[in-house]
Amino acid sequence: QRRVTRAEQLRIRRRKAIIGVLCVLAVLVVGIVLSINLLFKVTDFRVENADRTTPANTGIYTEQQLIDATGIQVGDNLYGFSTKEKSDQLLAQMPYLDVAIVTRQAPGTVIIRVQPAVERFKMEYSGSWLVLSEQLKVLRVEPAEPDNLVQLDALLPEGTATTPGSFLTLDAPSEPTALATAMPSGTATPENADDTPQETPNEVLNELLGELDQYGLLDGTTVLTMQNMTELSFLYQGRVSVQLGTANNLDYKIRFAAYIILDTGGDGLASRDRGTLDVSD
Repeated sequence: QRRVTRAEQLRIRRRKAIIGVLCVLAVLVVGIVLSINLLFKVTDFRVENADRTTPANTGIYTEQQLIDATGIQVGDNLYGFSTKEKSDQLLAQMPYLDVAIVTRQAPGTVIIRVQPAVERFKMEYSGSWLVLSEQLKVLRVEPAEPDNLVQLDALLPEGTATTPGSFLTLDAPSEPTALATAMPSGTATPENADDTPQETPNEVLNELLGELDQYGLLDGTTVLTMQNMTELSFLYQGRVSVQLGTANNLDYKIRFAAYIILDTGGDGLASRDRGTLDVSD
């Protein structure tokens, strides 16, 4: 017989050690899989508000309807589903939810966090009227114009899905104003001095709503116009059209408009005055 060299003995020992480690890892993996499948079963559900408080405000839905919509049942594997897919499924199936987040908590609890959608806007599109939440979620589609909602005059990308449960992304292309075109390159004006990245139309809308609410104009706003990001405007009580220009300095513009419209200092508009108020500069 050929004598086994020391180098070959070392290789054999190393191979056996590797095989032993792999066997131990395989046993551990099998044990973990079996533990997850056998030990982590769904035992109960908890419905919370988006800020994790209870009892949850579920809007027009019951807690049981939300649980049923997830398709998860008691006894299912707690880790046998994607929480993101279940969250998206809830948002799509429940139009009157602006927020729906499904999470899990070991050993067996499924948590559903929600925020109900409130009707805020109406928007005319393809011969119908869309009823939208503040987050621009399509709540329902009506053949006739709904009452008591803010009309959102904006553009949508071609082919946008407008079925109830879908969220809208506004498309409001900017066009250079005559003033900006006439100014020499690099010249700063109140409207073009801000070099920060441009906000999306949806972000501008959220900012606009926040400012209108802060300065007491939101409840009286009847129309918001965002067809052009350089010509933003809103209509107050159907009588005062407020021209905002771009989204730059919205806080200052709306605070100034509120001072005039609400007659804060006694030198503003009367309650019956009508016309156009230009605060774009």
